[in-house]
Amino acid sequence: MGSDLLRHLVKLGGKEPLYRRGDNVLLLAELWQDWAPAWPILIVEEAQDLAVASLEELRLLTCARSDATPPFSLLLCGDEELLGRLELNVNKPVVSRLGFCFHLSPWPAESFSAYLHQRLAEVGIHTSPFEPAAETLLLQAAQGIPRTLNALLQRAMEQAALANRRVVTSGDVQLALDTLPWLARARPTG
Repeated sequence: MGSDLLRHLVKLGGKEPLYRRGDNVLLLAELWQDWAPAWPILIVEEAQDLAVASLEELRLLTCARSDATPPFSLLLCGDEELLGRLELNVNKPVVSRLGFCFHLSPWPAESFSAYLHQRLAEVGIHTSPFEPAAETLLLQAAQGIPRTLNALLQRAMEQAALANRRVVTSGDVQLALDTLPWLARARPTG
């Protein structure tokens, strides 16, 4: 979208990107009109990290049309902190523009194990390279979160490869957890 927006700026006679809110809203509205009948969807990943000012900018973008129809669909995606951030009084105006909230729970153990084996199969590994205890530790440490599993899986396999082994051990998973210290709190106890 960035190059389309820049071309649109040049087409309108602009030589540099504009930074005035009203101009940017107008440019986006014109660009989206050019794309019609395609419906724009704005997906904001890691939305829990957005500053209050950024959330306010998103709210203002939703006001780009004079009729009651929003100019685009907005999806705010984030972790468990997002809802808490949105519930702050300062964010009430943007929350009033949101139509629904969907929460994904951590995956159940059976689905999570199947996901692990699917990820391995995607790269041509059809027999688990994990010792049973290592696989259990990996799945427990990831706590049903696919992104966490992917990060730990990669690091644990790298540890085994560095040791020139085809089998991933519990020690490899522990070292993977050590390389991702923000996951240390996710380590299973006992």
